[in-house]
Amino acid sequence: MGQTFSDIIKSMGIVSDFEKELFQKSPSSFGKWHTIDLHNHSPESFDYKTGGDDYLERTAQRILDANLDVVMFTDHNKLPSESFVRELKQKTNKLILRGVELNVIVNTWGKPPGKVSSNLFFHLLVGFDPECEQSPEYWLDHLYRQCGKKRFESGGTTIEGIEASIQKICEVLQGSNAIIIPAHLHSNRDAFKSRSIDDIYADPEFLRAAKDYFTALEVTEVSTADFFDGHHIQTENLHKTCIRSSDAHRPEDLGTRPCFAQMENSTFSELKNALELPFRVSLEIPCESHSFVIGLNIRGQYFQDLWLSLSSNCNVFMGVKGSGKTSVLECLRFVLGVKVPQSRSSDVDSHLSAILGAGGMVRALIKRTDGAKLLVQRTIGTDQFIATFDDDRQQVFTHPEAIQFPASILGWHEIEQAATDPKIRRVYLDAISGREEMRQYEEDVTTLSRQIRNLHDVAFGKFKSFCDNKIQVSRLRQQREGLQQLTDASLIVLKNEYEEAIRHRDQLKASLHQIQNAKSQIVDRFSALLPGLYSNQLDGSSRIERSIKPASESLKFLFQFIEETKNNFDVQVNLTVSAFFEAYTATEIAFNEFSEQYRQAVLQLTPEQQKLLESHRMVMEQTSQLPILEAQLDTLKSETESSIRELIRLCDSAATKIEQRSNHRRQKVEEFSQKLQEFGVTLTLAPFAQLPFQNIANSYPEGWQAFSALQQDSSDTIFYRRMKRGYESLLSNLNGDFSTNYPSIFRSPQFGFFIDAFEDDDLIITFKPSGLDGPSKPIDQLSAGQRCTAFFPILLKLQDGPLIVDQPEDNLDNRHIASSIAPILIGDKRARQIVLTSHNANLVVLSDAEHIVSFEGQNDQGVILERGFLSGQHSKITSHVVEVLDGGSQALSQRRLKYGVSSEI
Repeated sequence: MGQTFSDIIKSMGIVSDFEKELFQKSPSSFGKWHTIDLHNHSPESFDYKTGGDDYLERTAQRILDANLDVVMFTDHNKLPSESFVRELKQKTNKLILRGVELNVIVNTWGKPPGKVSSNLFFHLLVGFDPECEQSPEYWLDHLYRQCGKKRFESGGTTIEGIEASIQKICEVLQGSNAIIIPAHLHSNRDAFKSRSIDDIYADPEFLRAAKDYFTALEVTEVSTADFFDGHHIQTENLHKTCIRSSDAHRPEDLGTRPCFAQMENSTFSELKNALELPFRVSLEIPCESHSFVIGLNIRGQYFQDLWLSLSSNCNVFMGVKGSGKTSVLECLRFVLGVKVPQSRSSDVDSHLSAILGAGGMVRALIKRTDGAKLLVQRTIGTDQFIATFDDDRQQVFTHPEAIQFPASILGWHEIEQAATDPKIRRVYLDAISGREEMRQYEEDVTTLSRQIRNLHDVAFGKFKSFCDNKIQVSRLRQQREGLQQLTDASLIVLKNEYEEAIRHRDQLKASLHQIQNAKSQIVDRFSALLPGLYSNQLDGSSRIERSIKPASESLKFLFQFIEETKNNFDVQVNLTVSAFFEAYTATEIAFNEFSEQYRQAVLQLTPEQQKLLESHRMVMEQTSQLPILEAQLDTLKSETESSIRELIRLCDSAATKIEQRSNHRRQKVEEFSQKLQEFGVTLTLAPFAQLPFQNIANSYPEGWQAFSALQQDSSDTIFYRRMKRGYESLLSNLNGDFSTNYPSIFRSPQFGFFIDAFEDDDLIITFKPSGLDGPSKPIDQLSAGQRCTAFFPILLKLQDGPLIVDQPEDNLDNRHIASSIAPILIGDKRARQIVLTSHNANLVVLSDAEHIVSFEGQNDQGVILERGFLSGQHSKITSHVVEVLDGGSQALSQRRLKYGVSSEI
């Protein structure tokens, strides 16, 4: 049963589908590393070491298994058969070349007689161009006819060789476009101590041939290749391509010692171009960029549906102004979330709006250092990054750091700003020091700072409560001390007696009033009760009269008792009222006499004692809580001390982390600075820069005053160390008087905002504008061009993710580009992706960019005219480079005439 449409959709991967569509719409037409093996022997060679009828199949399979892209067979003194090479091409679809390994007699070097034996010889590899008008057979016969053959004995074996000079051999082969490579170069002595490359070669003759005639040199050891890196006086600073080959004599040995050449396609012309340029050949497997942009898709207003694959090495976008090359860089910066300098943010936003329009979108396929492929998508007007992983898992980020794809992207004229803006410099400082390590330090200090901030607020509250409680306890203790003075003077007793007298007098007066009220109320109550009883008298006669009579008698007794009681109560109340009046009159006389005594005693007191005496009741009530408050004070003191001790520990930990970060940065900066010495650039670390505090000073002036006061109290350079000293001072003086002035760290609630900030180091850049022997100047004292000249090597040497720069040549002179920038690009682009826009031919050509893209604006739309690798004059991108960067072939012709250069393009 076949798959349904939904099953097919489910089986498709979003990332893999994007990559497939990317390379369909934007083929990877850029320089790549191809595996080559240029010295091997066919079955027809006399020293072939294996037989069997299946040698062709074994050879083809071995080429495929070894992933060889170019293989050359060089039999001794003769060509491999044309049919063998043709069938290998058909079976492998690889570039298979026919060549020859010639024996060249050493005395052709012009050695003096007796210096060496005349029967010494060396091997010379000659590889023929399969596209040449004349066949390899023709050129080999032509060579033998012109140079002749000679038989001689060597080691008991008869050898056939050519007895002609290298100059003569190369002149004969000039029209063949052949590659010419001396084989088996090695040194029996230490090449860096001896001026000899091989015991049979004399330096002047060999070096002259290597410089003027050889396409490349075949070496057996990497150390010999190092001898030709252009930096050794032993070889007259000769920079020459060196290759290694398997020298296979059986199929299984093919590809055992290959090397690698950079070509867009495996063709003979590109191979020869690569061999003639040392930086296009590597003896070891070239390392790939750790992280790079695989390609992107832009859908918007200026680019309706642009697909662009990128090389993991060096990419250059060229085109006239307004063609869209800078727009692609801005779209890359947008989708990767790389920060834009604040001074340019509005310009960049306007540019993006023009590129993408409403609802425009950018998608970028990236490869991270951990090997993961992510498809990152971002739409104009949003802060969201939608990341799709290989397994189609999607995550939405609002912070680009979560993508874990560092990249340095600088727009037009931002190199100069990067050199002078401390915030931007700090980004590169972290890159030099290691982003992951710096991120961990940042997280650790941030965590500690939050703990300090939270605990500081708690300790501040505890301390404030402690101070308030302490003031209250002190006041109550003073009041208690005042009461003790009154007690010692017997004034408290006198005051108590006075108040008791007032209370007694008032009670007597109140009781008299209550008795008078009771008298009237009781009489009124008796009167209200009796009418009811009188209305129910049992008068008259009846048959039950005898039975009722006891009740009637009892009721009459009650009436009589009530009347008697009423009369007696009235009499008694009158007596009591009279007694109360007499007592009240006597009491008033006695109270007035006592009051006068009290007044006289009070007049003898001080005003403070009089005031205290008048409020002593309230004081007694308040001071009755003094034991409780004193216990609370001890608790608050203990809790405050505990909080401050913890703050001391946290501040010490935070300061230690900051010191460790600075020490780590200093070490990395010193190491990195060594790489910049040849450019006259020096980097140093300015530790503990206080820019973060200055940035928030205007927002919190009270906090800034407290912060400044703390600075004056301590000579420590790190804020958390100063805080630690402040806490320690407070802890040792916690019993001091803070009623009028709190310590600096607790002086203002705004001080807490400064706790969240902490010092961040700065990168100091100096440059020698007059050359390596001249004086160094700080970068802020340099011209715009000098700043760029100083900062660009930092960008190039800092291999931290892709480097993407818009027109880096704007403030760089051509001599500096040719002598300094291009050589760095040649070496560093192998391990780091570089994307540049440029109008400068020196930058594009001398950097040997693996991928050149030519943009053009057509009908308000950006389009790609051509893309490819400038491998040589026949590359498809060559004419576009000449037209855009050199002004066309006529401009080049004019230069040749005026410069006196006669070589063709």
